Amino acid sequence: MALTKIGKEGITGISNSADATAITIDSSERVLMPSQPSFCATGSWSYDTNKFWKAFATIDHNIGSHWNNSTGVFTCPVAGRYFIGASNHHQTQSVYHLWAFAKNGTTFNGWVQCYNGSSAGENNTASMAVLNCDANDTLQFQSNASYANAYTGANYTVVNVYLIG
Repeated sequence: MALTKIGKEGITGISNSADATAITIDSSERVLMPSQPSFCATGSWSYDTNKFWKAFATIDHNIGSHWNNSTGVFTCPVAGRYFIGASNHHQTQSVYHLWAFAKNGTTFNGWVQCYNGSSAGENNTASMAVLNCDANDTLQFQSNASYANAYTGANYTVVNVYLIG
């Protein structure tokens, strides 16, 4: 590991290779890690046969390429704590939509429940969690097949995962 500069600007250039800066700490003590694994997806999407969410129309970022948009799987590259979050839209009136996070294919946080009893037919839910993962654990977003589907149209769902440390 190389430390290239300590000065009034802060610490810069901490790297494990000559080609990349892994971490920068500026003079205001802000820490930047441009290669920190994370992704954020939004827009229209679809389900697989097990009701896992996939194929989002817009990938805002996918640092490290750990999110596979065609399968809807985020693979943890290293052991650590990961933030997982989502917001989802449900518009079918007088029915429930249940969804959850899954780790290694199994729901782990209980079902986020949305009941739409309004005449306008519009409701949103959101949830987040921080969990310990091993390298190669997988994280997904899943709906409960026994209840109504979520709205899969444009711009009503956002999903994200990032490594905290």
